[in-house]
Amino acid sequence: MLGPEDYSDAAIRDPQTRAWIAKIECLHGGPEYDSEYPRGIPTKVTIHFEDKQLDSGKILFPAGHSCCSSSNFDLLLQHKFELLGRQALSAAALKEVQQQLLQLEAATPAEVLQLYEFKDLLLLQQQ
Repeated sequence: MLGPEDYSDAAIRDPQTRAWIAKIECLHGGPEYDSEYPRGIPTKVTIHFEDKQLDSGKILFPAGHSCCSSSNFDLLLQHKFELLGRQALSAAALKEVQQQLLQLEAATPAEVLQLYEFKDLLLLQQQ
């Protein structure tokens, strides 16, 4: 999964990134794909090697789509939370917020309100 740093000027100008970009070709799937949007996000990935080809076939609901039944949402969300959270919070603050969110169903209204006490998070960030 790409993070914000993967879209920086340095990352985009990196010679290895540029070499990969040069190898990518995006093609429109045509009316067959268009007709299934926005119900799904029809996608297909084909990777060509010198001696073979790998083809995903058409995927209507990719990982992360609410109708995708083949991906592990818990793992995906945990990774995304950590990837984006570490952009703003220290490891300690991130862990604290994560623990609070994982117990949200059992939280009192006062505990939910405390999630918005960013002053405390800023103190944790400095630790």
